[in-house]
Amino acid sequence: MACPPSPPRKSRGSHVSAPDYNGFLEHIGKVKDQFLKKLEHEKATVFLVTHHDADGISAGAILSMALRRQSIPFQARVVKQISAKYIGDIAAAGSREGKALSAEETADQKFFVFTDFGSGQLEFLSRNLRRDRVLIIDHHEIEDVKEKAILSEMLHVNPWLFGINGSSEISGAGVAYLFARAMDPENQALASLAIAGALGDMQDKGDKTSLAGMNRIIVDDAKNLGLVSEAVDIRLFGRYSRPIHLALSFTTDPFIPGLSGDEAACATFVQRLKIPMTHTGEKPRTVSDLTKEEKSQLVSALIEWSLKHGMTANVIKNLLGTIYTLENEDPSTNLKDLREFASVLNSCGRLGFGGIGLAIAMGDRKEIFVEGQHVISEYRKRIANYMDWVLTTGAIKKRDGLQVLDGGTYIDDAMIGTIVSMLLTSRHVSTDTPVIGWAYIKDDPEGVKISARAVQDLVFKGLNLGVAIRDVLKETDIDSPGGGHAPAAGVEIPKGKLDKFLKALGRKVAGQLQPGDAAGQQPKRTQSWI
Repeated sequence: MACPPSPPRKSRGSHVSAPDYNGFLEHIGKVKDQFLKKLEHEKATVFLVTHHDADGISAGAILSMALRRQSIPFQARVVKQISAKYIGDIAAAGSREGKALSAEETADQKFFVFTDFGSGQLEFLSRNLRRDRVLIIDHHEIEDVKEKAILSEMLHVNPWLFGINGSSEISGAGVAYLFARAMDPENQALASLAIAGALGDMQDKGDKTSLAGMNRIIVDDAKNLGLVSEAVDIRLFGRYSRPIHLALSFTTDPFIPGLSGDEAACATFVQRLKIPMTHTGEKPRTVSDLTKEEKSQLVSALIEWSLKHGMTANVIKNLLGTIYTLENEDPSTNLKDLREFASVLNSCGRLGFGGIGLAIAMGDRKEIFVEGQHVISEYRKRIANYMDWVLTTGAIKKRDGLQVLDGGTYIDDAMIGTIVSMLLTSRHVSTDTPVIGWAYIKDDPEGVKISARAVQDLVFKGLNLGVAIRDVLKETDIDSPGGGHAPAAGVEIPKGKLDKFLKALGRKVAGQLQPGDAAGQQPKRTQSWI
């Protein structure tokens, strides 16, 4: 059965129409019905494949729990990206009485669900899987495919189909949540995970770093159920669970030179402010214990410090913003603040422990949760080390109209995107051109991971990194499923084509940012419609 009809196709370069929230919700309901009908008729096992960042792990956990509630058999896997290297074995896996099955026989037993990616890899999926056995639940911009039948033969849920900006209005976990809610209203209990996904995807671009757009539907669901509270407060990592100086040292968004990652320096910083670090009885105080006056004092001092270290006041002021708190979570964990929850999941995924992240998201608070604490500690150390290396070695070079971070073998390929994002959000690089980071892939000596990031102002001027990367891949004849959002995208390519790729990307970006080309207007819609 084909996907239900959707809005008329728009050509590349057309402007985004008014978001149709109701139409999107109706579409989700129709696709959900088709999905469940297929599973009931064919008795297939769901193979759930999700992205390895916080948003993807949250999305995978939401769908996993929704499938479990329906008693639908499934397997879940967290992977870096959709490519032959990461999902080829999934597509071909299977056995019957000890005998290997063909890919076609295997497909007869499985239904593939992709969360937080898939829309930008439609042609790859259509070549490697049976189209009628695929459901994509995504929020990235949609690949412009030549064969339009691909779009009608796959089940596909994506907000861009209805004029809803998936870069800022709803995350992959948010789309997964709306799909799960359509499967069973009881799944509204999963709303907090969708909020974690949106925060992990840095969609908190509303007033005072709040979630806006369709994310508000999800926040309201969580608040109405008493799952989450929303308030403006100081944003430091470990605000409930760590002593004040440790919370400051663990804070990397933004990355504060001389403080982030340096516990001793942070302790000295707090002591100089004469802010008591312990309660009577020597129990450490946390950021949540600070008075309003102490928080104001701390923020003012951080702004002053940051200005002296080359940062702008506006960046550091973001330390004061909207906090989303899990009401029923133990304050002693680092999960009560949903931004910290997202950071735990992201750390697990980026360091190759996606299964741990998935288990934590699904409720494990025992042995696996303890393992997750070790992972995030290692992740924070690596970030501090990488950022110090980048800021002290001149690893960022200007070339081809781009700012390029040569991560080489030093930065883990799974973390290059995180470092590029932190450099941009902390304003340690210029914001008038995109930042492109690359690193050699540790499990593929012939491959290079590329992550591209840009500020929203450039998107308003016509920049779309997801489209630029996909176009350059075609121009340079690189067979790799890349793409992403307008302000953030990535791809893996052969290292021998890195120089050619960067030169072509520089030309493509310059073309998108030509003076007068959509300057001051909203991002262009670049995807195809079903």
